[in-house]
Amino acid sequence: MTVASFRAVLTRCGIPDARGKLAIVEQGYSEVEDLAQLSATEIAGFVKEVNKITISIGVGAAAVEAKAKVPFAAIKKLKALRYWTIEQRLCGVNIDDDNFTELELARVLERMDFLAKFKVNPADAPSLPDKFENFGAKWRGFYEGVKGHCEVVRGCIDIPLSYVYREHEGVTAEQRAAEYPSADDRLMTLVVLTGDSYQQDNARVWDLLRPLVYGTPAWSYVKQYDARKNGRMAFRVLQRRGEGESAKDARRAKAEEIISKAKYSGTSKRFTLNSLINLLQGAFTDMEECGEPVSPNRQVDIFCKAMQADRLKQVRIAIMQSADTRSDFTNAYTFVETMEKYNQAGVTSDTGGFDRNVSHLETAKGGNADLDTSYRNSKAWNALDPAVQTAIRAARDKDRDSGKGKGKGKGKGGDQGGGGGGYGGNNNKAFKKYKRKLSKIVSTAVDAMAMDTSGTETASGNDGAQGDNGRKKQKGHASDQFGRHAHALAKMASSLAELNDGGSSE
Repeated sequence: MTVASFRAVLTRCGIPDARGKLAIVEQGYSEVEDLAQLSATEIAGFVKEVNKITISIGVGAAAVEAKAKVPFAAIKKLKALRYWTIEQRLCGVNIDDDNFTELELARVLERMDFLAKFKVNPADAPSLPDKFENFGAKWRGFYEGVKGHCEVVRGCIDIPLSYVYREHEGVTAEQRAAEYPSADDRLMTLVVLTGDSYQQDNARVWDLLRPLVYGTPAWSYVKQYDARKNGRMAFRVLQRRGEGESAKDARRAKAEEIISKAKYSGTSKRFTLNSLINLLQGAFTDMEECGEPVSPNRQVDIFCKAMQADRLKQVRIAIMQSADTRSDFTNAYTFVETMEKYNQAGVTSDTGGFDRNVSHLETAKGGNADLDTSYRNSKAWNALDPAVQTAIRAARDKDRDSGKGKGKGKGKGGDQGGGGGGYGGNNNKAFKKYKRKLSKIVSTAVDAMAMDTSGTETASGNDGAQGDNGRKKQKGHASDQFGRHAHALAKMASSLAELNDGGSSE
């Protein structure tokens, strides 16, 4: 590095005036690493002071004195030179003035603009996951939670903390020469894992991880890194344990099982079309991450075979006949979701993909193979077509007359159609039950009428005397007792009348 090469760098930074270059050198800054010692704020003040300096150029009588000239536009470029120098150090590259080309200057200026905008409008980091539980079913959510948080939170050198636990440790010449989708990706690959900035970021990763694993089964794997706060090693040890070959085999087997068994018949309110799509998408992603991706065409085949509801037959045909959906799972399920919104055959967005016309599902319940005569709550019963309600009542009456009724009708609340089945062949049993209740009510009423007018009854049998425990039993006034029992008798009579009529007219 020479003074000449440094002056060439200053020219690229927008300082063509010889006096301005000479004034900078005379202030003790003869190479780019010297300028990097100034902060970004100090560079602006430095330029202001340089422009106050008078520089003499020439010898003897030919010498001409004039003030140095460093244009205002050069301030930002000098800041870019400072940033570039620091970046080169972080990447473990020797500083060479000739490497600070016009192209590099443009790249660094773009990076600085991005960071300035990011500081004004930073991204919100996702919350950290709950405390670690196990390396089984809960591992994946924990791992992705920590990883996702570190991919958003930035460290000391303004790149995501996830660079700390990257796969490679050293940097190769091929990696330095490669093209990257973003400045973040480039720096996360090329920054060396040494130095004060890295150590601070490494400790920060540990500080995020430690409270999530302390006192859990994972702690025994990482407690050795507590003293030095080695977040990189702690994360990678847990990653190897949770993402190793055995774990991948288990994930692969689980994904294959999901793919082979996932079915949508349209008969469950809980398992909707969206449930099927989410289930298959997760399985396809797991297969890809395990190194055995499912081809796009096969993904669509699996999806269509899993949609077994009869109402989706034409949708399946449309998917297979269209070039846009035949080989793209995303396009296929988007098409299905769109069709579901406008499906007038019994499925609406309110039901989440569930066939509401359940009365026509084949079932073993009831006496008709084509009619579901089982119990429904009031909402489901009222939603049925009146003709269907009539058919259900008729089927229940038929079953009752033939002795098949099993008392599915509740007779109150809920499915008013249940009354059609009534108590089926169990009327005698029901009468006996009510007979026992009636006997108990009458006995209690007689006891109540035997009480004295004061409403007291002695516990020991001696009028006015106290019982063995020294207390009197209070049962209320006889007229009150009789009134309550009279009400119970009236209610019992009504129930017996309904039973005799064969249940509710519904």
